[in-house]
Amino acid sequence: MICQQVMRGSHHPTHRGTKSPIDAYEPTVVAMCVQMGQIRQPLNCMEGVLLMKDLIRGMDAKATLAKFQHKHKVAADTFLYRTLT
Repeated sequence: MICQQVMRGSHHPTHRGTKSPIDAYEPTVVAMCVQMGQIRQPLNCMEGVLLMKDLIRGMDAKATLAKFQHKHKVAADTFLYRTLT
């Protein structure tokens, strides 16, 4: 089946999937990562996740994240809801 956008000649979808519940915090983390790189102290992946966890600690985003994870059935034996992985 051919997508309607392709049939009309548009290759830019109007919907790019489910929006992240922590989307509002991502520009802050990116800015901090860029700044840390500029001062020659780049963050690795684990440090980036820890930074995001610190940003959302005690915020409404943590509850929103838990709802999102439950709705999308994000689960494992060692998984804790309201946490980033």
